[in-house]
Amino acid sequence: MMKLKSLFTALIATSAIGFSTNVSAKVGPAYNGGGSYGYACTHQTNGNVLLRSGPGQNYKVLARMPNGSDVSIIGERNSNGWVWYKVKFGRSVGWTRSDYICS
Repeated sequence: MMKLKSLFTALIATSAIGFSTNVSAKVGPAYNGGGSYGYACTHQTNGNVLLRSGPGQNYKVLARMPNGSDVSIIGERNSNGWVWYKVKFGRSVGWTRSDYICS
């Protein structure tokens, strides 16, 4: 009986692993605390990624980064369910959603 109980417990534990889901936020390249690089990416070939004064859509737009523009990632913050990167683009420093920065 003890063997059957152990087998049943192992079966339940193994089955539960298959039902787990990944609920992590969608993000761009890993930010390692400094020295990370990426580029602005959007689904539109001639599109722009917005650089904002703060980590959220309610902040002022500082610049429009053309698709493919190189950026340096200098910070990270979670805001309203999104991961935002603080980036340097040319001479401008601002915030953009991490899913618009590719590696």
